[in-house]
Amino acid sequence: MSAYGYEGQSAEELLALEGTKEVWEITGMFVDALTYGRMLKPHPECSQEEMTIIVMSNMEMGVNGEGILGWMANDPHLAPLALEGLKAIGCQLIAKNLEDMITGIGLPLDFTAKQIDELDNEIMELQDSEQGQSSPRMKQIDDHSDSFDEFYYAFGEAHNENTTDLLWDYIKANRHRISITKTEVKE
Repeated sequence: MSAYGYEGQSAEELLALEGTKEVWEITGMFVDALTYGRMLKPHPECSQEEMTIIVMSNMEMGVNGEGILGWMANDPHLAPLALEGLKAIGCQLIAKNLEDMITGIGLPLDFTAKQIDELDNEIMELQDSEQGQSSPRMKQIDDHSDSFDEFYYAFGEAHNENTTDLLWDYIKANRHRISITKTEVKE
């Protein structure tokens, strides 16, 4: 069942919802259609544009809910695609800030899901240690991730890099590469 009210609409029908629903709801419906619909597409079969929609919508929800590190830990298979996705939808300054955060916490820019899992394990071990939050490594991780989160929340609206609105523009501009056919949704 769709969290956003996706009812099997085609891509064109979803695009036609503009003005009748909030943009974040429609982008969520696109993600539901691309990942949970009856015609489930495994990620390798998604077009680059479809993957960008999935990654950016999940990042937006995750960062707003748990911060960048929480999202990366919960979606380690999507996190390595975030930089490319941000650049694709036009969030160049947010992408640059994410690059700074990634290198600042000691990951390479081409990090993998396995490296995210290792970082998450390291954070848990540090939090369980005697030094915990006061350890230099934990401070390094917190400083860089907190800096990104603050930038992400405050910057987008002030500098026309609202990820939800830019993702919507990206969807409209790339509609020819998004394959969502009308389906019957079964619960």
